[in-house]
Amino acid sequence: CRFFIAIIEIVYALTSTVVRWLIDNDCVDNINAVCGLATPQTYDLTALMLACKKEHVELVRLLLTIPDIDVDICNSQGFNASFFAENNAEILGLLEEHQRANATSE
Repeated sequence: CRFFIAIIEIVYALTSTVVRWLIDNDCVDNINAVCGLATPQTYDLTALMLACKKEHVELVRLLLTIPDIDVDICNSQGFNASFFAENNAEILGLLEEHQRANATSE
């Protein structure tokens, strides 16, 4: 069980590292692109929506550092990142903080 937990922690750590590298090296054309997933039971999601859905707090925090990120963009079902974060108070707080910061800077 401890080995499995260690593997999961490594994967999450690498995810943030890979995403940071992609961002820093301008490998992301449109961070707000809504992409469909392969199975019909899933929604079309942005990177931020997926990170919220998977409750990946550090990845959400990292994505929110991207200047062009839009936390209010909706997918074809009308759901935004907050919908996918509804079960995680920490992520909801990050999204709300980001919205407040952007509202005061405009």
